[in-house]
Amino acid sequence: MLHVNVRSYYFQFLLTVLSACGRLVAHGVSNSTAKFTGSLSDTLGKVSMDQRHQEMREEVRVHSGSSGAHLKAGLQGLGIGVVGGLAGVFMQPIEGAAKDGVAVG
Repeated sequence: MLHVNVRSYYFQFLLTVLSACGRLVAHGVSNSTAKFTGSLSDTLGKVSMDQRHQEMREEVRVHSGSSGAHLKAGLQGLGIGVVGGLAGVFMQPIEGAAKDGVAVG
C-alpha cells in the first residue's frame, strides 16, 4: 500500500512540474512574440513618416500602466493602426496633391 501512495505522489509531483514548465514556456513565447511585433510596429510606423500617426501612437503608449491598461492600449493601438492605415491610403495622396499640385502626364 505504501508503494502505491509513493508512486501516486511522484506522478502528481511530476504532473505539477510539467504543468508549471508548460506555463513558463507559453509565457516566454507570448512575451517574445509581443516584443517582436512591437518592434516591427515601431519600425513600420517610422517608415510611414506620418507625424500625426506617430503622435497618436505615442499618446496610447504613454497612458498604459497596469496589465488591463496594457491590453486596452494594445487593442486601441491596433484599432488606430488599422483605421490610420486605411485612411492614410486615401488621405496621403490627396494631401500630397494639394501641397505639390497634380502632375498630369
